[in-house]
Amino acid sequence: MSNGCSGSPQYPVVDAFSNAPLDDDKNRKAGAVSPQRGGGFGFFSLRNGITSKEMANLVKNPFCAYAAFLTVFFVCYSLGGGRLSQTTREDRLGYMSCIIEAFGLISLRWKISCRGHVNGLSGMSMIMFTLTYTMREWETFVGAEVPWVTINGMCLELLQIFSCALVYINLWSIFKTYRSSYQEDSDVLKVKYLIPGCLLLGLMLHPQFRQGWTYNLSWAISFYIDVLALLPQVVMMQRGSGKIEAPIAHFVAATAFSRMSDLTFWYSRWDRAPTRLPEGMTIIVVFHIISLLLVADFMYYYIKASLNNRTMTEDISISLDV
Repeated sequence: MSNGCSGSPQYPVVDAFSNAPLDDDKNRKAGAVSPQRGGGFGFFSLRNGITSKEMANLVKNPFCAYAAFLTVFFVCYSLGGGRLSQTTREDRLGYMSCIIEAFGLISLRWKISCRGHVNGLSGMSMIMFTLTYTMREWETFVGAEVPWVTINGMCLELLQIFSCALVYINLWSIFKTYRSSYQEDSDVLKVKYLIPGCLLLGLMLHPQFRQGWTYNLSWAISFYIDVLALLPQVVMMQRGSGKIEAPIAHFVAATAFSRMSDLTFWYSRWDRAPTRLPEGMTIIVVFHIISLLLVADFMYYYIKASLNNRTMTEDISISLDV
């Protein structure tokens, strides 16, 4: 999720504005049925179990692997006493943001594994996503210094850890595995210019959470990094030929939709913030809006292309003005 809503909102482990624990922390076709196998569903035979070949096919398709993960996740969540029908609106927004964000990152993984290159991918954006995800986990495990007391809080954190792992995998692919195909000359918006600005902004302007100054500063810096994380990717797309590979377009769009969920989460809490902290909520909401404005032009063409009956695997021709 996004920081303070990153890419799931980066929800603190406890409520930022009270002493109460935060409960709202934030395709392959199915195989044909074989009479020798005795029936099955999707990849798997229900009678004879999962074969090594079926498992290999599952692992090769990250979307199917994530769907399987979510299935196991939901079963464990239910056995642990969780009930989605009884969760708060903020919980549901958190789950939505985390899952949408993960699908965007999986789309990049799918592009890299299928096409065998990282053309069109911004390494600078992936560095920023890696930083914000890493800082987010530090804030949860170290900075907050509170135990997880709700099943929804624990499950949301598990989803975020999954996304964090995907970010590291994609970063490794760009700068190590497929480094030779990385279009560094087109990735012009360097992190060496963006990160210092986020540090200074975090020092000057940050919400006041009850976890203390160190947590406030880390949260704000990672939040601002997250706000700008997509910008190098958008600039790189604008400098390209005008045709964007479908997986990259889906990644940018999924991240934008995830941030919309984050914005809804924080806006819904605006009225609940104590009067001594209205500026904190204003900072969060305003900068979430800024992050969406940065990709508004792309989203217009993406939605327009989607409405023109394009398939999910068809590359998109977009004219971007940044």
